[in-house]
Order: sequence, then structure tokens, then C-alpha cells
Amino acid sequence: MIQELEKGGDGQNFAEDIITKTVANFLCTVCYGKSYDFKSEEFNELIEMSRHYADNMSKSVLRDMVPLAEILPSVNKGRGEFARTSYYLHLWFLKRVDEVIQHFQPNKLNDLASMMVSDLTGDSAENISNITEKDRNSLAAIINDLVQGYHSLYSMVVWVVTYMMKYPEEVEKIENELNEVLDDFLPTLHDQESLPHTMSFINEVLRCRPSLPLAVPHSATEDTKLGGYDINKDTMVVASLYSANRDPKVWANPEQFDPSRFLTKDDLDVTVLDGTKVEQLFTFSLGERKYPGEDIGRSFLFLTTAYLAHTCKLKPDPTKPPTFQTKPGSIIRPKEFGVQLDIKKCWLSVFKPDDDDE
Repeated sequence: MIQELEKGGDGQNFAEDIITKTVANFLCTVCYGKSYDFKSEEFNELIEMSRHYADNMSKSVLRDMVPLAEILPSVNKGRGEFARTSYYLHLWFLKRVDEVIQHFQPNKLNDLASMMVSDLTGDSAENISNITEKDRNSLAAIINDLVQGYHSLYSMVVWVVTYMMKYPEEVEKIENELNEVLDDFLPTLHDQESLPHTMSFINEVLRCRPSLPLAVPHSATEDTKLGGYDINKDTMVVASLYSANRDPKVWANPEQFDPSRFLTKDDLDVTVLDGTKVEQLFTFSLGERKYPGEDIGRSFLFLTTAYLAHTCKLKPDPTKPPTFQTKPGSIIRPKEFGVQLDIKKCWLSVFKPDDDDE
């Protein structure tokens, strides 16, 4: 991603296409073990369908939440397009699942689809024929849901970059921490616990700017009472993630960007990430129906933030600086902005060895 961005030169727009494809490619690799060239016809077919899916999702959700909206021609058309695109996306991912099944090897479980196939076959390639059509469709639906999360993850990445340029003093803390802990090595997921300032910055961005202001609509399974209100069975319930993340009863000075709210001291007076505060974040929703790809998304955000801070200097393009103004849509993301990106030094994908390897 950094190499692709650098090709654009100084003052480029923070290229939506590059970030979108990087995030989607990451999720495809994790979910079914396939990484694409950005010019791949197959990959760009997925990107195009996914964009069409996202463009019409808000109209479909609007109809669910406000039934009267169906009298609007644009809502009805968008709802139909959403259903049609969802169908074609399912078929597309069904092909990917069939490819995983066809090439399944019990000793090579490098992606989620292979792991799920392993569970269905009892870790034996001889039992592939036991996988039913229902199993195939279920796997395709799960992979589809996870990969389509790239729209939200893309939004989170762009918000991270926005806040990095808006708060250079916080980035300086991250850079100092990375230099102290990693020196000239590149960060890995194993380094997260050693980088509390980096992690607190990411969590504060997630608190201030959830990509989805509202959780996916649900319905009550029985009559219940919540906060003094009676909620009848089958009533639609929609949680406001944005409001929960700015509740003054939980967050002191909620309108203020303050990563230190996620930091605390351990028994040895060492600064660490406050796990209790992290659990109070509702950015990925909550409960049993929270977004299943949260761990994947957090991993990608950490690596992106740490790599950018450790390998690059990001400065706002004065002709098109970042703002907190947002684009209209069901997913909250900032308006386009420009970035001046300079690589600090030559990096050769060198990672810090584990203690066992030293």
C-alpha cells in the first residue's frame, strides 16, 4: 500500500482506489487465501459489485427502518438493486469456496475458509464429498459478510490518517514509541502489547469516528423492558454506536480527542493499554451479534497505523487539507483530501526476531 501511495508523488489525493483495494485484498487473503494483483479482472469484478452493494445498502436499510419510504421510487429501485447485487456476490463467493474445497489440504490451513472446511471434513481430504450444498452456501455467506466489511475498514483507515495529520503531536508519541521498541525493525501483530500509545491512538479514533453510526437493525425476541421503556416482541431495535461512544457518563470530555483516556499504569507503574476502557467501545457493536471480523479489522488497523508512523512522514496537502466533514452515505467517511507522503528510509521487510530466536 505504501509503495502504491508513494508512486503518486507529493500532494496526491489519499487515493481511495489504492486503500480500498489494499483493504479488500487483505480480507480476501485472510478469508480464502487468495491475494490479487490490483489489475486482476476477477478482483476488480469483486470491487465493482461491492461498491454497487454499498451504494444501495443505505436505501435498503432505510426501507427496513421507515416502511413508508417504499413509496419513493429511488428507495424501491435501490432496494431491488441491493437484493440483485447480494445474489451475484453470493454466487461469486460460492466459486471461491468451491476453489478452496477443490484444493483443500489438511496440512495447509492458512485461511478461514480452509479452517472451516477442515472442521466439516474432520481434517481429512477423503471426506470432502460429505460437504453438502447447505455447507457450501453457509461458507460463502460467512466469507461474503467478512469481506464486505472492507467498506467499514476502509473508512476506519482513512479516519486514522486524517487524525494522524490533524494531531501531529500524537503521531510523534507513536513514532518515539516505535523507535524505542522496534528500532529499525518493522512492526508485527506480536508487538501490540508493547505499543500502548499506538493502540490508544487507534482506539480513540474508533471511539470518535465509528464507520457505522448505527448498528445493524435487530428485533426483540420477546417482550422486555430497557431503560424504563417497554419493548414489545418483534419491535425493531437499532443501537446508536455514535452516541454510546460519546456518552458523558462513560467518557470524560467525549468531544475531545484524547488517546490518553485508554492508557493506565500497571503494578510496576508502567504505561499500558487500559483493557477495561477498550471493552467499553461499541464501534463494532456489542453482544453475540457484534461484527465477527473485529479481530481481523483491529489487526489491519494496527499494522497500517504502525507502518505509516514508522516508515513514512505524512503531511496534509495545503491545497486540499483533511477535514472532519463527511461524505453522505450509510458509512461515515471523510471528504477527499490530499497527502504529502515521504518514505523515511529504505525498508527491506525486516522483522524483529522473537525472543526464542535470539
